[in-house]
Amino acid sequence: MLILNGQIEGPEILVDHARCDLCANCVRTCPMGVLKIVERRVVRREVVCIGCRNCKVSCGQRAIEVVGQHRILSAARQIGYVPLKDYPPYEGLAPAKAKLAEAKG
Repeated sequence: MLILNGQIEGPEILVDHARCDLCANCVRTCPMGVLKIVERRVVRREVVCIGCRNCKVSCGQRAIEVVGQHRILSAARQIGYVPLKDYPPYEGLAPAKAKLAEAKG
């Protein structure tokens, strides 16, 4: 398990390099950009894995196993919000909602 900042625990991603054919499907389908190819091997980056298992499902060689799950370890947490490093805040919903209210108005 990878623990980031003592607050978020991510699942372990195990790659069987003998079976991997470097098709990069796992790299392309990961929404968090957790996997990358370095020196002809799929390796994990030090970022939060949300445990979606897209990498495992997209692997035609069955070379990937995802063990564990995504958990928030911090006691002081906001339900439904996980702060992700280098992710810009989403601000598009409030203006759109205000325009909709004006149109109904």
